[in-house]
Amino acid sequence: MNIGRRSLGLGIADDRVSAVLLVGGSVRWAASRRLDPDAPLGHALRALLAACPRRGILPVTVTAAFGPSVSQLRCLTGLPPIGQPRALAAMVRENAGRFFVRNGVALTISEALIEGRARVWIAAFDAPVVAEVAGACRDVGLSLRYVIPTAMALRRAIRGGSVTWKDGRVQLSITYGAAGPLSVRRMPVAEHASAFPQLIDALSSLESSPDAVDAAGAALSCGHDTVVARPAAAVPDVGSRRRARRIAGAACLSAISVALLSPGAATSVALHRDRARATLIAARAGTAEHDLSKLARVSTALRALSDLSASRQSMTLLLAEVTRGLPDSAALVAFQVDSSGLASVVALAPHAAAVVDAVERMPGIASPQIIGPVTRESAGGRTIERVTVQFRLLPARVP
Repeated sequence: MNIGRRSLGLGIADDRVSAVLLVGGSVRWAASRRLDPDAPLGHALRALLAACPRRGILPVTVTAAFGPSVSQLRCLTGLPPIGQPRALAAMVRENAGRFFVRNGVALTISEALIEGRARVWIAAFDAPVVAEVAGACRDVGLSLRYVIPTAMALRRAIRGGSVTWKDGRVQLSITYGAAGPLSVRRMPVAEHASAFPQLIDALSSLESSPDAVDAAGAALSCGHDTVVARPAAAVPDVGSRRRARRIAGAACLSAISVALLSPGAATSVALHRDRARATLIAARAGTAEHDLSKLARVSTALRALSDLSASRQSMTLLLAEVTRGLPDSAALVAFQVDSSGLASVVALAPHAAAVVDAVERMPGIASPQIIGPVTRESAGGRTIERVTVQFRLLPARVP
């Protein structure tokens, strides 16, 4: 019988689900399953979890890694100088729509990883998907304890400082530093196959199961890691509440019967009840004081956030400024900005030099340079040039 610590990691991707069971730090079982676009995620996940071996003394701790299709990992800059991760997470949680794309879906916000005053990593997960994964685990007798972005879970599983990970039609290019990611770039999947990441020794058996590396990283993660979130506790159903009331009523009747039959026992029960009430009152008073202190910290953070709104620039306004700065004869084809402030513009114009000259004159932009070849195209009997200009936004202009 297995007596080591048992951790079950789940990998939730756009086109597959995977699972890895670690016992004492070694791979005990691994499997993956492709998703049917017409079937719910929970159906495939329940079938996968049903095959997981669970014999052992210690309970199974379940952690799920969510890919970029159902999660967002952002490096937020320009936040108020709040040194407490929980206060920062609470501030972002109360204003999630300002920092993350909602698309009408509720979000579950993770804890914050503070690298410095200018860099705070935090993640948002699609709350309905979190609830569906938690429900599938509950249906097979397991409990989902934590969720973590795949980009953070992979750091636990690989040796090198960078990795390229595919999730359906999306590809993540991640570079890690000492405390967290240095950069996380999201882009369409490249045509050429990326090299398989070099795994740690404990996961060497997974080299034949590349789809399960994210699940292995989730299994190696724990609640003390940063950028993790805890699913909302399940609400007991009506039947459970009724059974609890019946059990409590029966226990109360038994206690009353014993108290009536024995005056000494009744006195002891009354004294114990009074002491219990005094302890409960003291505990509630301590909780109230703690909540009051937490409310004060959150209020301070919200006031700081209101002051922050004037310093953050909208992506729409930034795009409008770039569009106005281009020559009238030029057409903007693509515009991209990442979290580090690196941006690029793809434009069509009679002369590529005019586009470069216009970008150089734009305020708040530094180090413009042409990336790739300048190609000529024909449109409406005219010859135009396609050019890609890369530049860096100054810190005050980074969205």
